[in-house]
Amino acid sequence: MKKIFTILAVLGALTFIAVPAQALIGMPDDQPGDEFTWWFLAETAGGLNTLLVVYEVYGNTAGFHYTIYDKSSDTLTDADVALTPNDMDAWNGYAMAKSVTEEQGFRDKLKITLDGVEYYFGYVKFARTGDTGDNGILAKTFILDIQHGTYSESNVPVNEYNSNISNMPVGAMVVGANLELFSGNALSNAQRVQSNEGTDDYRVATELTLYPRYFKASSSGKSYLILWKSTNAPTGAQHLTWYDNDETPKSGNILLPYELNIVDIAALAPPDLWPADAPFKEGWFRLNLTPFDPFLQVTAWTWTVDMGAAGESWTSLAPVARSAEPGLVD
Repeated sequence: MKKIFTILAVLGALTFIAVPAQALIGMPDDQPGDEFTWWFLAETAGGLNTLLVVYEVYGNTAGFHYTIYDKSSDTLTDADVALTPNDMDAWNGYAMAKSVTEEQGFRDKLKITLDGVEYYFGYVKFARTGDTGDNGILAKTFILDIQHGTYSESNVPVNEYNSNISNMPVGAMVVGANLELFSGNALSNAQRVQSNEGTDDYRVATELTLYPRYFKASSSGKSYLILWKSTNAPTGAQHLTWYDNDETPKSGNILLPYELNIVDIAALAPPDLWPADAPFKEGWFRLNLTPFDPFLQVTAWTWTVDMGAAGESWTSLAPVARSAEPGLVD
């Protein structure tokens, strides 16, 4: 059976001139920025937890107002925090959930059940207060399970401040005070500007495509898609095109009805996608959210988990690749 493993390394150089360097607008990349959205997953009884580490890299004070939301985007609580120049600070999902009052069932809104285990599952928006626009913030997230000895990490994409694209309509590539969007519109128009195809005009994107990978190494293995979108819509069944590692296509569907979703995608794959004696179940699928909203922001990760005997458990956390297509007319 053919196996293809490709490692893509992206090397970026920061040129320190009048302003910090800026990456491709609309792409959830590893560039420092101003504001970000972070999700967390934490066992309600203690155990598995999600850690957030935030650091300031350009020598400026950075104040934040953070707001905790449940998966449906109901506001639960908020607070103010600040980083001093070149500072690093950390938060964790369990403590964030515990900061939400139990009155009127607010904390219960964070509870979900995965494979018979109860978790807190929600997201936090960190919005800048005071001076903004210095693009000096980086963030990382870690899923820790000390009981099973597993650990996985990923960078958290940070929305950049960018004042150099004022010729685009508000909402095309940035929102509010020139803050980058992770939408189909932002990415497709940024690509056109970068290639000198659309420096003075704007075209509504027609497509944002995600390409999650899945891997199931044993009968107990899981591959979760963790996907955040800026609204609950679209709430209907979303069509998928599945591929195994022999490029065999199959059709399927997935439900992503909330702003923040977690789905065991390996369990959704068509059962006839692999031979009965396949040692691994692996591949990828193509996902286009429909009906398509060119202004919808989306970020996504795949979290692969396999809990075996002592010393044999492992996990991985990786961002999901994407592409966007511009419209043919303005």
